[in-house]
Amino acid sequence: MTTDISIVSCIRWYKRDENAVPPVYALTQISKFLPDFLSTDAQKKRAATNQFWDENDIMQDALEMAANQVLGPEEAEKYVVSGNPPPPTIVDLKFAP
Repeated sequence: MTTDISIVSCIRWYKRDENAVPPVYALTQISKFLPDFLSTDAQKKRAATNQFWDENDIMQDALEMAANQVLGPEEAEKYVVSGNPPPPTIVDLKFAP
């Protein structure tokens, strides 16, 4: 069950990029909402980093739950973050040695 906080977090952090083809929802730069994420003060940076990861966990759980409900567990599994690296992009292949 998604909560109000998970919906608010997703709306806050993800913005629709109409310039992408097709349009996508992209994660907003972390420092926009948590300026201390870029701080040179280690304690402030750690606090901002921890805050982001706490919110990220909430969003990830909500998005995974929504994908399971809409797509079904088998199809949704394709969209769950895994430990596998992403496939190479055209840029990666173009400049490969």
